[in-house]
This record gives sequence, C-alpha cells and structure tokens, in this order.
Amino acid sequence: MKETYLWDIFINEDRRGKGYGEEAMKELVNIAKKEGAKRVQLNVFGFNPVAKNLYPKMGFNDTAITMMKYL
Repeated sequence: MKETYLWDIFINEDRRGKGYGEEAMKELVNIAKKEGAKRVQLNVFGFNPVAKNLYPKMGFNDTAITMMKYL
C-alpha cells in the first residue's frame, strides 16, 4: 500500500493555533492523494497540545502511544 509519512513540520510558536498547520496538512493530503497514496502517517509529541487537538479533527486516528517516566 502506497503511503505518505510526514516526518517533520514546524510552525513558529507565535504562529501556532492560527490555521497554518491545518492548511499545510490539507495540502499534504491533497498531494498524497494525487500521488496515489492510500494513507498519511505522522507522529505527534505529547507536549504539543495544539497538534494533538488538530489531527483528530482532520480525521487522523491514534495508532500507537509511546509512554515515558522521568526518573
């Protein structure tokens, strides 16, 4: 199955929560579809609440959770 993996996206901190990430993701999905991809995968870090809220609204689902405990 052909897929697209978003390795890294960076939105400057003062620009976050203003729709730039959402627009970038819409464009990524459009390009991936045109290229024949059947899915898009990415990783979102737990310390990024804006992204953690955005991706589910765009139809992304959890596929794994990595957990850590600082000692």
